Amino acid sequence: MKPLSARRRNVSMLGLLLIFLIGAPFLIAYSTGYRFSWEKFSFVETGGVFIYADLPGTRVFINDEFFESNGTILRNTLIQNLESEQVYTVRVEKDGYLPWYKDLYVYPNLVTEGRILMLPIEIPFEEIAMTLPVPEQATSTKRKATPLPNPAYTTALELFTATTTLDTAPLIPVAFPFNDALEVATTAPAFAVPDYIAALGIPNIAEKEQLQEQWRMVAWLEEGNIHAAWAGAAGSAPFFLCDVRGCRDRAFVSLDTEIERFSFYPGRNDAFIVETQNHIFAVEADDRSRQNLQTIYEGAEPTFRLVGNTIYVLDGEALYRAEL
Repeated sequence: MKPLSARRRNVSMLGLLLIFLIGAPFLIAYSTGYRFSWEKFSFVETGGVFIYADLPGTRVFINDEFFESNGTILRNTLIQNLESEQVYTVRVEKDGYLPWYKDLYVYPNLVTEGRILMLPIEIPFEEIAMTLPVPEQATSTKRKATPLPNPAYTTALELFTATTTLDTAPLIPVAFPFNDALEVATTAPAFAVPDYIAALGIPNIAEKEQLQEQWRMVAWLEEGNIHAAWAGAAGSAPFFLCDVRGCRDRAFVSLDTEIERFSFYPGRNDAFIVETQNHIFAVEADDRSRQNLQTIYEGAEPTFRLVGNTIYVLDGEALYRAEL
């Protein structure tokens, strides 16, 4: 085979150089987050959205367009190449569950994060009977049998009568026993709070109503609303407190009705269980857009306690429990 002539070699080199000079800007633009928009007929900066999910088999929509269904193992969703400086509505659905919505602003060359909060439409509450069933042989006798108290009911009921006092809580624990309210009397002695909480500079922090902490997120009740403050390092603040301008240290949860009791949602510091006059809800702390509110229980005047992942609900004399 004869080698190429000098002229052909020069033409080939010039052709390859021309292709490189034309293609290099496109490659550089692509690698730095730019994409070509046929609508604008120009390059636009892009970003992405990352959704944390703890449920398998969810369906993810972006601006009402189906994006993907996640699996059993890989549950999180990364949506890339979104034109930046726009707000996108993310919707996550799963059969038998309440949907999750979030309006997220996408910044250039950055990924905006979100975390779903989705509960079953019907949470399978189990009623704890006040008395034990009367044995069959006892009902066959002429003498009427007296039902015996149910120890499970008695034990669970104690969760609602137990109180947490300053004498037993010299420091703010991660979660009060059964997440009970901290009742502070005007004559009660003051107690020390950890330095990282005192550093928040919140006046009378030790006297805040239902003061609680979960993984450096401190929260309390004030005028029927939840105030939450990040007490950890600024560089490790939760995703919903941060954007390109930096990280803030406060979040706020307010409903159309007064919140009477709250607790951190099990295993999370970005969501709460809240009690109102007739409802018990789960609500997220993420206030970048509308906060997802999902019903756990609806009744006459319900109140709740948490023990691990188990929620106990007392509604009148009826007592229920369910796993969250």
